[in-house]
Amino acid sequence: MISEDSISVIVPALNEEKSIETTIKTIYDAVKIRFSQYEVLIFNDGSTDRTAEIVDRLADAHDYIRVFHHKKPICIGGIYKKGIKLARMNYLIRINGKHDITVENLDKIFSLCKVRDLVIPYATNIRERSLFRICVSKVFTGLLNFIFGLKLKYYNHYVLCKRSALNSIKIQTDSYAFQAEILIKLIKSGCAYIEVPVEDKFDRYMGTKAFKFSNIVGVTMFLLRLIYEVYVRIDIEEKPYVGVIK
Repeated sequence: MISEDSISVIVPALNEEKSIETTIKTIYDAVKIRFSQYEVLIFNDGSTDRTAEIVDRLADAHDYIRVFHHKKPICIGGIYKKGIKLARMNYLIRINGKHDITVENLDKIFSLCKVRDLVIPYATNIRERSLFRICVSKVFTGLLNFIFGLKLKYYNHYVLCKRSALNSIKIQTDSYAFQAEILIKLIKSGCAYIEVPVEDKFDRYMGTKAFKFSNIVGVTMFLLRLIYEVYVRIDIEEKPYVGVIK
């Protein structure tokens, strides 16, 4: 019997041999505080380093870990959609394998799981990132807020929500904008949300694949498709928000 007090954690990992083990320990230390049942779904996304070996060893040692291997990388949105289908617990969250959040900040997110339908974190120490990434993030967030009439501080953090809510919508994009699509559709459908401030662990040597040409194309296509769904075809029945805490 799956408890209501349970969580599935999706962990994408591409060449994370230096951080994946620490990431899993951080997740374990956080989930055991708030949840009676939990599972960690690690997706080795075509890694060419020792990531596959490490995650297989972790799965052998811990019953709550399940590992899935991809021969070639797929985009993070594709991993998330696959994770939704494989997840068995009540709540769901995605946490990348690069160890960029602490137990304390994960606990801030988890502590609010019963307060609202969506728990949406945003980093308070965003200025520790490069100026270019700050500007891109602000433009992306501002553009989505303007187009869809929202006031979110950030779209791309580790959002916590119920798996049943995710199963109620169709996620079209596999691009890095997958989470923006999820939030816009769920909020427009009437899901209440709470935004929670957290401090991320930024590493100036930590790279990002978000600005690859294929991802930029994917985000552009997502935006055009969602505008069409919301304002032209009206696939989403917009409902008043149940309530917002900030």
